[in-house]
Amino acid sequence: MAGTAILTGSQIVDEVVQLEASHLVSEAHDRQVGSVTMTLEDGTEVLLQKNLARFIVNVVESIAADGTLTTTSLPEELSTTVAAQVIGVSRPTLMKMIARKELPTKKVGSHTRLMRSDVLELRAHRQGARVQAVEDLRRAGDAFD
Repeated sequence: MAGTAILTGSQIVDEVVQLEASHLVSEAHDRQVGSVTMTLEDGTEVLLQKNLARFIVNVVESIAADGTLTTTSLPEELSTTVAAQVIGVSRPTLMKMIARKELPTKKVGSHTRLMRSDVLELRAHRQGARVQAVEDLRRAGDAFD
């Protein structure tokens, strides 16, 4: 990314920002972020709520990884294609999850729609399960040491 800057909204993601993000991610190693605090110009510290803090951490990790960042908002009702992308599964896998009643849906004509809140809840649950699985593997590996 040498010699380039990407304008995203009113923020420039340049080599300096990417380097700072990379340094921060490197310092964290494999430790999970417990909280994010913002210090205002008058010295007041504001603890960010969990979801906003996770968003900020994701932004920093994305910038550190390759210097690019894309954000979007989701409509209240999602198509199965969009829902699958949000959850991180293929559309056929999502359709199997729907058939197993893992996600509530509604029909709009012949189209299946999912509520954003249901999709985001399932995604958070799956992410939590992955984090727990990694932690369980780490503990199991420590037992061998």
